[in-house]
Amino acid sequence: MFRGLVTAIFFLWMGYAHGYCFEPSAPSKPWGSAPMKPIVPYCVNEWDNTHTCDDWQINQYMQEVDSYNSEIQDWVNKLHRYASEAEEYYGEVIDYVNCEMRALQ
Repeated sequence: MFRGLVTAIFFLWMGYAHGYCFEPSAPSKPWGSAPMKPIVPYCVNEWDNTHTCDDWQINQYMQEVDSYNSEIQDWVNKLHRYASEAEEYYGEVIDYVNCEMRALQ
């Protein structure tokens, strides 16, 4: 008798667990906007590819470019991570919809 009751509860529980579909949550965007390019110093003539800058101006600009390149790499990494999370979410949505359709049958 006890074994029959445990078996019945088990099958009822399995039916409940099978009937529940977990709705996925979309990945959140962890960034604001793309980094801004550094402004070329006024002493640089980009047309002629010449400059009248002091060394400190060139060094400062080069540091800004290095910083920008690092920020861009971080930005690209975040975009790749977000794309991976979005692909995973897409698969979870498909699984969720299929689960809901099975629950209706």
